[in-house]
Amino acid sequence: MGFRSEIRRMRDKQAALAHVERVGKGVRALIDTSDPSRVERAEGIMDRVNPIRDSLSEVAAAVSGSNPNDGYMVVIRFGQIARSACECPDFGRTGPCKHVIAVAESWLEQVARPTWRELKRG
Repeated sequence: MGFRSEIRRMRDKQAALAHVERVGKGVRALIDTSDPSRVERAEGIMDRVNPIRDSLSEVAAAVSGSNPNDGYMVVIRFGQIARSACECPDFGRTGPCKHVIAVAESWLEQVARPTWRELKRG
């Protein structure tokens, strides 16, 4: 079951909205505190993000590389501070890599914002 469907199943809509906002802020903070050059490079690979799963606690995606043999698995765990992991050699050197940032941006655009709008409309 995915993030959106789990949120829809929550009986308390205010709690659901609060959860979406809290998770969204944590993921947004992960992006906002990243190296600006990595954020810029992440924008160029957004079309390579292939979602695998998401839930109330995490999102996982594969990010295709420019070389057909390259590809990296990314996991972002939600919380007050979003935690991330990526298989690429650049991950963790100085913060999140472009793959983590691309997955975070993609998830915010395709899942979190639409879910938030749906809850706000009631």
